[in-house]
Amino acid sequence: MEKFGQLTFDDNPVYVQLKKIYAVIEEGRFETAEKMLEEIINMNIDAAEIYSSLKAVKFWINRRKKIDSSPGGLSKGDTLLSEWENFEKFVSAKGIEAKKTIAAVKKFVFRSVIDNYILDFQKREVADPALLLRIAGAFLANGEYARALDTLLYARKFKKKDAQIYALLGEAHYHLKNHKKARAFFREAFFINPAQVPVESLNAEIITDLRKKIEDEGFIRKEINLWLPVFAELYDIFSVKRRLERREYDELLQRIYKNEIEYNLDRKNRAIIEPILLYQYLYLIGHYQAENAGDADLKIANVQRKIKNINGQIYELARRQQ
Repeated sequence: MEKFGQLTFDDNPVYVQLKKIYAVIEEGRFETAEKMLEEIINMNIDAAEIYSSLKAVKFWINRRKKIDSSPGGLSKGDTLLSEWENFEKFVSAKGIEAKKTIAAVKKFVFRSVIDNYILDFQKREVADPALLLRIAGAFLANGEYARALDTLLYARKFKKKDAQIYALLGEAHYHLKNHKKARAFFREAFFINPAQVPVESLNAEIITDLRKKIEDEGFIRKEINLWLPVFAELYDIFSVKRRLERREYDELLQRIYKNEIEYNLDRKNRAIIEPILLYQYLYLIGHYQAENAGDADLKIANVQRKIKNINGQIYELARRQQ
């Protein structure tokens, strides 16, 4: 049996055939792809990529009936997403190593999801921001960042201050190389509501790298959303500071006051309140830095003392950033 291992050469006839198979998979023609892969195997070719690809293709053939029976629109889009999540687990469990096949499957799945979600959206008399978010998320997953950005900007017309929309805007801008805007949107998203930021679905390197650092520090999954913006401020990853409007400034002070009371009285939830309060303090410091008033240093020092009373380690890191 002839062995090719990882097929990577353009002049290799099997590799050329695989390129055709990837195109067929992108079109969702899994039965055709199965036949083409079996033809290669019958040629007495031994390559891990072929067998892994065949397993991946069979997975989707076995789900064809379920997907086809779902009514077109939102239901079918959700079914496809659910099966994609199952497929990711399947790939991990079976140790499937066929990156190009998986990428081709992903193209088919998310293009189909987008088409079905848009079909549902067009039938509605009133725009649904939640559905727009799903469409934008599918565009992001499919690498269509400009279309994701347009969709998110449209969604923001209906939900002015939404943490998820802002986070995905950051994601879209990051992949479009608008890094300054990306940092600003990520910063705002965590400020609005860190619990609503879909951290696990964000692939911008500034987020994934920081998330790994936090995980290495021993924080559990439910804490990562709360601590990520704190460390982003400390490491100057969210480097775009802005001066708050008077209304925003007053609202921030009210939120801080409320959280200070809860932190002192509610010992049970102190671990949750602590990173939220620390981020609000750091955000307030960012405002004072951007404002650059004559008493800015004094105001910053007062906030730093509050940070020190809660977490000495964070205080030392914050002080070094000044």
